[in-house]
Amino acid sequence: MTRSEILPGLPGYQVIAIERGPDGVRIRVRYVGPRGCPHCGGTRLRSKGRVRRLVRLQDWAQRHCRLEVEAPKAQCLACGRHFRQPLPGILPWQRASEAFRRAIFQQHLDGINRSRLARREGIGAATVQRYFQHGLRRQAAQWQSVRCPKYLGLDEHFFTRRHGYATTLCHLGRHKVFDVVLGRSEASLDAYFQRLEGKAEVELACIDLASHYRALVRKHFPNARIVADRFHVIRLVHHPFLACWRELDPPASRNRGLLSLMRRHSHRLSPPQRERLEQYLAQHPPSNSSTASSNASATCCFASTKPAPSAAASPAASSRPSASSAMPACPSSSSSAKPCLPGAKKSPPCGASPATTPSRKASTLSWSSSTVKPSASETSKTTGCESKSSVVH
Repeated sequence: MTRSEILPGLPGYQVIAIERGPDGVRIRVRYVGPRGCPHCGGTRLRSKGRVRRLVRLQDWAQRHCRLEVEAPKAQCLACGRHFRQPLPGILPWQRASEAFRRAIFQQHLDGINRSRLARREGIGAATVQRYFQHGLRRQAAQWQSVRCPKYLGLDEHFFTRRHGYATTLCHLGRHKVFDVVLGRSEASLDAYFQRLEGKAEVELACIDLASHYRALVRKHFPNARIVADRFHVIRLVHHPFLACWRELDPPASRNRGLLSLMRRHSHRLSPPQRERLEQYLAQHPPSNSSTASSNASATCCFASTKPAPSAAASPAASSRPSASSAMPACPSSSSSAKPCLPGAKKSPPCGASPATTPSRKASTLSWSSSTVKPSASETSKTTGCESKSSVVH
C-alpha cells in the first residue's frame, strides 16, 4: 500500500492536502482509481467536471477526521447516461464511510448508549440509531443467506417472561449456534422453516423427546434422520435412580462429592475417583443394588434405540442374565406399578406407598417407605406400608 492509501484508510485516493483545525482534521483527496459506467460497464467516457463530497472518517489520533473527496462526473458514450463515479468504501448519498458506520454500530452494540456516543463522535442520536439499524439489517441479510447445515440440532430454552420460550438451532458439525427463533410450538415456527434454505440437504436432526419438534422435522426436513438427544434419554433414568438413592441413604445422597461421582460415566472417572466410588458401593450394598438396577435400566433404554440383532448373530444371548433378573426385587418394579418419572409435581420415591395425612384445608398425600432397610446392629422387620425405620451407617 502507498502512503496515499494508508493515510485516509481508503484505497484509490490521492492525498492533496491535510488541514488541522479546532473541529478536527480534514483530508483533501482526489479519486484516481479505475473509472467505468455503473449502468453498462463501458469505459468510453466524456468528462463532465468534478463534484466535492464531505465524508466522515474514523477518528485519527483521537481527533474527528473528515474526508473531502473530488469525485469525477462523466457521460457514458455507449449508453449516453450521466453519472457520478462510485467511490470505494463510500456508499451513494451517504455522509460517512462504511468503516465509520461499522465502528458506530459496534460501539453501540457493546453497550454505549446513543446520547453518549453522539456527543463523543459529534453526530446526532438519530444518526447513531440509523447506523445501528443499518448494521442489524446487514447482519440479518448475511444470516438468512446461509444455507441450513447438514447436521442440525434443535432445543428449547426460556427467553423472557414476555416472549416465553425460544428455539435454538445448532450447527452440530461446527459446534456453533446457527439461529435463535422465538417460540417453540409448531404454529410459531412454521413460518420460519418455510423460508429456510437447504432443508432437503439436512441429513440428521437431533431433538429432545418433544412431539412437536418431531412433527416439525418430519414436515420440513424430509430427508433427515431423527435422533433423540442422549441427555434427555438418560435424564428419564437418572431422576428415579436419585429418588431411590435418597430413600436408601439420605445423608450420602446430599454429599456433593458422591453425587458428582454417581452422575459421571465410568470412562470419565479418574483412578482415585473410581476407588472412592467402589469403596462406597462395597460398604453400602443397598446403594450398590440400586446402581446396578439403574445401569440395567439405562442399558435397556439405550438398546431400545438400536436395531435388534438377528438370532444367529447372538448365540451367547441366552447364557447372559437378563436385565430384569439382574435388577433387585422392588415393589415399584411390578407391572401394575407406575414408574417414577420426573414431571411437574414431585415424583414419589421408589418403593413408596401413599398414605393420607389429614389437614385443615385439604387432605394431602405423604409418602412413607415400605422397603426393608438394614440397621447397623440388626435387620429391621417390615411392619407395613406406613411404618418408618431409621438407618444407621
